[in-house]
Amino acid sequence: MEFVAIDVETANADMASICQIGLAKYIDGKLVDEWSSLIDPEDYFDFINIDIRHY
Repeated sequence: MEFVAIDVETANADMASICQIGLAKYIDGKLVDEWSSLIDPEDYFDFINIDIRHY
């Protein structure tokens, strides 16, 4: 089986406040490639979101 998992992090409860996106490609259950990028959400960061991610 081959698939790509996508993860999106937000700066606050607003789903449009994306601050990071990541991709991970798996083939036969093994991680074969990964990529991530930080994004300026042009919004505020809630304390709880900072505490969870530590940035």
